[in-house]
Amino acid sequence: MILPNLLFKTKIELESNEKMLCVSLFAYLPTNLPETCWKVVDKVMVDEFTVQIMNDKGYEYHRNGEMIVGVHLPNLDVKKLARIQAEVIDKFIE
Repeated sequence: MILPNLLFKTKIELESNEKMLCVSLFAYLPTNLPETCWKVVDKVMVDEFTVQIMNDKGYEYHRNGEMIVGVHLPNLDVKKLARIQAEVIDKFIE
């Protein structure tokens, strides 16, 4: 299954002035989540909740040119996805 990257047009500028692509299955804006929730994975800034889903059973970025438009999750645990999504919405997204 390919899930959409909600931040496919977004780049985060780091303190070093480097710009990194962002991936999130949960946040519509990087500011929806605290800075501490973001990690670098394969030279891409990814929120820790998306990382939990990606690391569960493997992933591959789905690209359109330079943009990462989705994440291919061949063995997605749908119940885990729903649980994490509810947690993110409850804690961070109004």
